[in-house]
Amino acid sequence: MEANEESIKNKEKVKSLLLLLQTTYEERVAARDQLQKETMCAKEYWNQHEK
Repeated sequence: MEANEESIKNKEKVKSLLLLLQTTYEERVAARDQLQKETMCAKEYWNQHEK
């Protein structure tokens, strides 16, 4: 009985960790996309204001 309870707890922990991993991955992708947008805007700005 104890082994079954521990197995259930471990599965819940793994599920929680996978959810955290998924969230972290999605945040990383969003941050990368935002950085790319800002980089493009900066390049356009500097190209327009070159002397």
